[in-house]
Amino acid sequence: MNSATKPQVYDKVNVEVTNFSPTSQFPFDLTINLPGGGSAKVSGKAGPINPQDSTKTPFDATMKVKDMDIAASGFVDPASGLGGLADFDGSLNSNGGHAKAAGAITCEKLKLSPKGSPASKAVTIKYAMNMNLDREAGTITQGDIAIGKAVARLAGRPRGKRR
Repeated sequence: MNSATKPQVYDKVNVEVTNFSPTSQFPFDLTINLPGGGSAKVSGKAGPINPQDSTKTPFDATMKVKDMDIAASGFVDPASGLGGLADFDGSLNSNGGHAKAAGAITCEKLKLSPKGSPASKAVTIKYAMNMNLDREAGTITQGDIAIGKAVARLAGRPRGKRR
């Protein structure tokens, strides 16, 4: 970390894992207050843990983020000019070899450049994708971007490893 970089403070972090067993499925919850305001919650079930490769452990999770201040979040460089408030609601499910992700991101007062003005209309992105984790490849099955009533639809295969 650069000494000029301001550290991000995450407040009220709560992690709860119940009925933990490496050989069976177990529930988990994480809640956190975000820098600059807003909150996030991740919950779901994971397991059994793959003893050869823990990254292949199956899980089902949902994530909800409310009122995240993009500029204060620490996820983007403040000099980029990105700003606004974001809400996110999504899910990620994996059997260890394949994963499916789906969700929606809504940004209010989105700003994309240092000299730009915040958008007067909400920007919403709805997405769904299927991924082959072993091949590091996937398909976007939904990629709808809406600004007010205007909608653009995207779908296809992002580039990944070829085997």
